[in-house]
Amino acid sequence: MTTVQPYYEHAGITIYHGDARQLLSVVAPAGAVLLSDQPYGTGWVRGGGKVGEFTAKHEKPEWDVFDTDWMALAPNPKRIAVFCPIGKAEVISSVLPSPVVFHYMKTNVRPGAANREPIVISPPPERGPFKFSAYNGDAPFHPCQKPIEVMRWLVGAVSDPGDVIVDPFMGSGTTLRAAKGLGRRAIGIELDEGYCKIAIQRLAQETLFGVAQ
Repeated sequence: MTTVQPYYEHAGITIYHGDARQLLSVVAPAGAVLLSDQPYGTGWVRGGGKVGEFTAKHEKPEWDVFDTDWMALAPNPKRIAVFCPIGKAEVISSVLPSPVVFHYMKTNVRPGAANREPIVISPPPERGPFKFSAYNGDAPFHPCQKPIEVMRWLVGAVSDPGDVIVDPFMGSGTTLRAAKGLGRRAIGIELDEGYCKIAIQRLAQETLFGVAQ
């Protein structure tokens, strides 16, 4: 059996630096909960900016490729929860059994933009709420960063104590921080080593102060 050396491993949280398409089938345990804000393939990359500002540019980074094939790579997942653009919710739903759609509602909507992002979940969780509102104005660590409050809500809705959360597109580690805060073990995979380092720093700050974002 192929083994892969973790980039980071501490207190139930493990990070792997590499391509999820190559690592997911190797590092994800059977029965894990897949939860990820996967690349959207839209070319819209959000900048950090100041609080309340929205700066974005239309470009096509190499990593920004929308795909559904990765969901079949994990061995027998307990549940899959995937963020997506509104126009892709039907595509993801078509490849998952018994899907249900939750929504992350944005309270700082830019002019002309949608006020929500769908989260396709399969199979449906036993608890809600089915939508959650949060301020979306800050992204200091990653251009596509989700609010920590949203990820805490979602981890709590789709997993149970003892579950392992696997985020194949970890980014700056918000999913891992949320999972750790709820006492879940978690595995993150990230192609960009710079974001692996940021995630480790954020996890360390949470350990020290308990409230780091």
